[in-house]
Amino acid sequence: EISLGLVGSEMCIRDRDTADFTSTDDITLDQATNDFQSTVDASGNAITLYDVDDIVLGGVDGASLDVNAGGTITDDGVSGAGEDVDIAGTTTLTSGGDIILDDDNHELATVIASANSGTSRFELDESTSLTLGNVAASTISIDAGGTIDQVAGSSVVASDTVDIIATDAVTLDQATNDFQSTVDVDTSEDAIVLVDANDLILGGVDGSSLSIAAGGTITDDGVSASVADDISISGITTLTSGGEIVLDDANNELATVIVTAGGGAAGFVLNESTELTFGNVRASNLDIDAGGMIDQLTGTSIIASGTADFTSTDDILLSQPTNDFQSSVAPVSYTHLRAHETEADL
Repeated sequence: EISLGLVGSEMCIRDRDTADFTSTDDITLDQATNDFQSTVDASGNAITLYDVDDIVLGGVDGASLDVNAGGTITDDGVSGAGEDVDIAGTTTLTSGGDIILDDDNHELATVIASANSGTSRFELDESTSLTLGNVAASTISIDAGGTIDQVAGSSVVASDTVDIIATDAVTLDQATNDFQSTVDVDTSEDAIVLVDANDLILGGVDGSSLSIAAGGTITDDGVSASVADDISISGITTLTSGGEIVLDDANNELATVIVTAGGGAAGFVLNESTELTFGNVRASNLDIDAGGMIDQLTGTSIIASGTADFTSTDDILLSQPTNDFQSSVAPVSYTHLRAHETEADL
């Protein structure tokens, strides 16, 4: 049942049951006092839906979608042909509560989301690739069947945890991103790029390569119950920070590491469960513990202005001629040691 009424001089729609709108052109239902009290289905070009409180989306198919709700934005839990949200262009979601679109077959090309001005959850299951615009939420949980990337000049801000799963690369590389709690990323062995304006805390991170730039510190979350809780990167990890880099969980597996910690003025701590290869490293103090050999790429340099401590269950081979250990070096445990220092004796 749909009832139409006037509020002031504006028309509003009150729907106590399902609402189904089909148009060969735009659908614009943008009055703040609309109240869709059950599932809304819509098929058209540009679709705009306003609701005074909660809104439940069914099958929504269009070129763009703008949803503004005073309460939550959710889907109806029904997934199949014509049952999910399929938007070819930009989807803008603004809510006074959680935004949870977790049906299996959603296809949202580009998403802008503000969940209760950044204080509520944003969850999305996306069957294909996804591009994020500005996103503000407490927790963010995204599962995509392709790449996840970001519009230039946009920001993703999460006051709580971020959990991202993708079948391809994840690239969240805009300078104003602010992940304020733990970030978990699983790409099924693809590339990961994360940029954070401030401190960044890593949880379980699994990919083929990892590039992180943070305006503050880079740390892990201290949870190491299993390998899935830590960092597992099969290729090169590049870490650039404005402060210390401390990755000391027990099960980290970083094959090759390139580091600039605080422009070379901050410390770098790493617990590595297997072998470790260094690229260029710039830090003050170094504290490295590896469960295998520690060596170095040809043509690279390790520069440490403070102390350098290395612990390994195997050889330590830091033999590039441009290395510069400017204070004491303590190879605590090793099988064989080979080191080269450009300026002074070790």
